[in-house]
Amino acid sequence: MSVRAWLCVLLVLAAPTLARAQGVSAIPSAGGDTLRVTRGPARAQPSFVQVTDLGDSVWVLSAGTANVVGCLTDSGWVLVDTGTRLEAAAIREQLRLIAQRPILLVIDTHFHDDHAGGNGLYRGMGVPVLATARTGTLVKEYAARVKRGAPQEIARLESYEQTVPDTPENGRVRGFLDFFAGWWREALEDARRDPAGLVPPDRAFRGRQSRVVGGTQVELREIPGGAHTGGDCVVLFPQRRVAAVGDLFARGSAPWVDQFMGDGSFEGVIRAQDSLLTWIPPDTTWRVVSGHGPVARPADVAQSRAALGELRACVEQAHAAGRVPGTVAADCAGVGFAADQGDYAAWLLLDDWGRVRSRPAPRPRPR
Repeated sequence: MSVRAWLCVLLVLAAPTLARAQGVSAIPSAGGDTLRVTRGPARAQPSFVQVTDLGDSVWVLSAGTANVVGCLTDSGWVLVDTGTRLEAAAIREQLRLIAQRPILLVIDTHFHDDHAGGNGLYRGMGVPVLATARTGTLVKEYAARVKRGAPQEIARLESYEQTVPDTPENGRVRGFLDFFAGWWREALEDARRDPAGLVPPDRAFRGRQSRVVGGTQVELREIPGGAHTGGDCVVLFPQRRVAAVGDLFARGSAPWVDQFMGDGSFEGVIRAQDSLLTWIPPDTTWRVVSGHGPVARPADVAQSRAALGELRACVEQAHAAGRVPGTVAADCAGVGFAADQGDYAAWLLLDDWGRVRSRPAPRPRPR
């Protein structure tokens, strides 16, 4: 899942049809993409699946929320993430149109329902679903965590929105905030109505794992400690030069961190991006698939990491001067990222520091 940073990636960088599937209308203007948010369920039955062919028998599929990576091996498909419960069947059918081969393995990058919502579909087909052990625990606790944490996230979004002037030029920003608060209200309703709706993976790993599926090498890397969530992993396909990194990175935008429901940490995201730069070769032929938005390159990850460092330094300076969250966000708007792509991160950092001001950073694991 995500916040305004995630939504900027999802709705601005992705194709307009991707935005429409989320109840958002994209209207191009002379100055670039301008978005108008319209009413509609956040988790909707998809009317399309957007497919991006990366070459080397790897595709990125999205039915409106998260990117799903499909890697076709000699024996069948390996999938990274599934989309929501409502999207999973449409994505599966699109895979069949590409190649009618069995699905051999599904890997969840983390526990959010836009990434792992289709676990039930694949487990019902007898397909093994693999994730970090911590993600398995988070899925099992999903309903309780949403009931406890979603009201806190909604309250923070509403506090943030109060700092954004209600002017025409801020209409898109306020629409993002309303949409994201609506996403969590909807998740809260789902958790109360169907607390077992998110199905856990049935396979687990810790640390790092290397396996060969249908002749294709698949490298799994657990992110130590909390990052986007407390159970993130990265999936590398070295022979295909593709890295699926979930929501640890979003091209051009500061990632959102699930602090209230998923044990995430913004400081952990910064460390995770250091690890990504260690694990992914600085080779222009490699493709980096984030959880939302367009495909990136390793140089984009390096640029994001540098921007996060600049933003963090600004927030820390303002925090040390006693500035309040809304003022800190204004002070640091445009530092590292475009003004409307990173200022919510100030609130995330301040919440991080409110719970744990300093913590030793684990070293990135060797490739």
